[in-house]
Amino acid sequence: MYKFYYLLALLFIPIGTAVSQNILTAQEAVSLAMQNNFDVLLTKNDLAVAKENLTYGNAGLLPSLTANFSQSNSNQNSKQTQVSGEVRELDNAKNNSMNYGVSLGWTIFDGFGMFARYDKLNELKARGEIELQSVIISTVGDVLNMYYTIVLEENLLNTIDSSIMISTDRLKTAENRFQIGKASKLEVS
Repeated sequence: MYKFYYLLALLFIPIGTAVSQNILTAQEAVSLAMQNNFDVLLTKNDLAVAKENLTYGNAGLLPSLTANFSQSNSNQNSKQTQVSGEVRELDNAKNNSMNYGVSLGWTIFDGFGMFARYDKLNELKARGEIELQSVIISTVGDVLNMYYTIVLEENLLNTIDSSIMISTDRLKTAENRFQIGKASKLEVS
């Protein structure tokens, strides 16, 4: 059975160009997971948003300044006939208007709502930090668990291969002993 797998493997590995792969260490596996895991990346982004939102302005503690500017332009053609019969005609009459304004507003007291909003933003930032730590610890645990499971399975496979080689050698020895008359048929079968 294993001979079949070895022959199949030889068919897919070009002779002379087989290159051994580098062995991935546990530290490299964790580093790759930290760089490429979407949960970690999304949680880092959520934490960055929470840190950016933690400002006095978002809590409503600072004044707000608003500026407005609008401009409108129009062109008209008009034709008026007066009571006296005189006709007044304007082609491409331009009308321009501009409006602008600035307003400043500041809430002095809103029943401590602004302080509650600031505390809420602070707690959201703290929750984001704890969530990031939790996701990182969970990811590292999952990666290391899978890494050492693979190492264990590889060691078991090597042990099985060694056992098969030893059993094959013992069978050949028993067959040789039987052929020269030193052993019975029971050792071979």
